[in-house]
Amino acid sequence: MTRQRATNESLHTEIRDIIHTMDKLRNELYEDFRPQIKMLEELQMKNPVMPWIKAKIQTIVSTNPWNFRVKLLQKKYNAAVKTISGEDVAVAELCPVIIP
Repeated sequence: MTRQRATNESLHTEIRDIIHTMDKLRNELYEDFRPQIKMLEELQMKNPVMPWIKAKIQTIVSTNPWNFRVKLLQKKYNAAVKTISGEDVAVAELCPVIIP
């Protein structure tokens, strides 16, 4: 039992030393290739008030419930399907049932 315990402890110290060495090498490598931090120009939108487009919600994306797949209803979009976030959605007709 003590022999197995000594083996486990020696393996534990060896693994801990290897992890420590890898962390040190990773930090040194990051120091060599550290990206420069600089200020970016302010972004300007050409037209901040974009027109609203009618669409129907087809599905709610399962990985992120704040994303929706919508089908654009206007002819010029040719019934395209897009994934949009909840921030980009406005309700045209209120649903009679509201989930609390």
